Amino acid sequence: MEEEEKEKDRAEQTSKEFPRWRAARRKFAADSPFFSAGNLERELQAKQVSLSITEEEKLAISRLEEEESLRVRCPIAGCGAILNSLSAFESHYAVRHTATCSVCSSVFPTTRLLNMHVSERHDSFFKAKVARNYPMYECLVEDCPARFQSDARRLQHLVDKHHFPKTFRFHSKKHLSQKQRRRQKQNANRKTQVGQLEKSGSVQKDSLASVDPQEAHTTWRA
Repeated sequence: MEEEEKEKDRAEQTSKEFPRWRAARRKFAADSPFFSAGNLERELQAKQVSLSITEEEKLAISRLEEEESLRVRCPIAGCGAILNSLSAFESHYAVRHTATCSVCSSVFPTTRLLNMHVSERHDSFFKAKVARNYPMYECLVEDCPARFQSDARRLQHLVDKHHFPKTFRFHSKKHLSQKQRRRQKQNANRKTQVGQLEKSGSVQKDSLASVDPQEAHTTWRA
């Protein structure tokens, strides 16, 4: 009786405790879905044995499987690049996503060049300084302290001093899409039409102003 009471007390204590998983044996039938994955693997292995694949072919298959497993897809939205290894993904991320302009999406190899681009292209304070002939354009070479008043002078310095190609351009021109080019052309045509209308209106005003009021009066009376 004492043992039964002790077991009851233990059962009550365990029921009051936080529920937890306990190991339990379960029996499955031979055709149970529990064994479907293992059966599929066994069938594949049996097919490979029946095909009598050589060791070289097995190595080639294993290499292909490893390459597929090591491929990394870039998680940045809109990129979608697929890299063959983790090191390739790291270099891709460092080049394409760490020094990218948030305004025009231009990509630069270093953050220093990115900061220079942002200042020269998207900073009104920088443009105001340039308008006052301040030497604001830094040399692109990191160890060179030279500064210039214009991008053209800096380019000449890069060609003469650092042997850059003459075709080098730090700020590459942005290629417009077909829709943007069409819109730009429409705006240009609209401006020319407005200019022609203003010009014709000014000509008419000048012609009216050049007429003598007395002559106009006599002509009207006649």
